Amino acid sequence: MFDNLNPYTIRTETIDDITRYVVSFKDGQGILREIEISQNVFMLFHNFQKSDKRQQNFFDRHIEHSDLTDEQVNRRVLYPPKDIAETAIDNYTQ
Repeated sequence: MFDNLNPYTIRTETIDDITRYVVSFKDGQGILREIEISQNVFMLFHNFQKSDKRQQNFFDRHIEHSDLTDEQVNRRVLYPPKDIAETAIDNYTQ
């Protein structure tokens, strides 16, 4: 429900064809609070979450990989390269 990066959740509730927009969070004393918000505020929260998720995905796909060692990158590739012994045997037999 909550995590360190996103300490709140947003949701919609529909009762008798009336839609309510609610944000839930824990206050400083650790008590769960729920507040009804307007649709505009809900959309701001929602758009922020989508933008944040896009940034996290970009980081996971591109930035995070720049810190990997060659060995870690080789473990993630579809066709891992041959090790030195296999390369030497292939070159010797040709």
